[in-house]
Amino acid sequence: MLFRKVVVGLGNPGLQYQNTPHNLGFEVVDLLASRSRASWETKEGFALTTRMSLGDNNILLAKPQTFMNLSGKSVAGLLDKYEVSVNDFIVVCDDLALPFGKIRIRGQGSSGGHKGLESIIDHLNSSGFTRVRLGIAPEIEVFDAASYVLSPIPKELRDVSEQMVRQGKEAVEMICSLGLEATMNRFN
Repeated sequence: MLFRKVVVGLGNPGLQYQNTPHNLGFEVVDLLASRSRASWETKEGFALTTRMSLGDNNILLAKPQTFMNLSGKSVAGLLDKYEVSVNDFIVVCDDLALPFGKIRIRGQGSSGGHKGLESIIDHLNSSGFTRVRLGIAPEIEVFDAASYVLSPIPKELRDVSEQMVRQGKEAVEMICSLGLEATMNRFN
């Protein structure tokens, strides 16, 4: 099957990581999959995958099962298998540099210190792919970033995170249907 886009949500596998800031990428692709009533039954290489349609376009959704810091191995395998270029690859991930609840769309760039993005850039030898970045920075400074991103989102922020996940879903759909520039103009 030919795919117009491959959309990867970053996160960590396992129940203990559900509802954590680091798994918001998984939540966005889960919401996209539920839109199409798709299920995550297929394991391809190092990822759970499912398919959705957006208009006439087939989209592959993926959740790497390699843990965040090794996401590049999974992504590179999928893009290679389906012969999809980095230009048609979208990654959805958390971003500790953005305020909690803020969404930012980028067409390329550095990892910004995000280990999952760093792994993808290393495995693809390219930083020229689209990112949907979901802000997770708390109002007060965090001294242990690893502990923060792997801890459950506080109840008082859950509504904000759910709204951000819905916006992330809308952004991915808009990128796939109207393109990157229009999406950046709306969300940035």
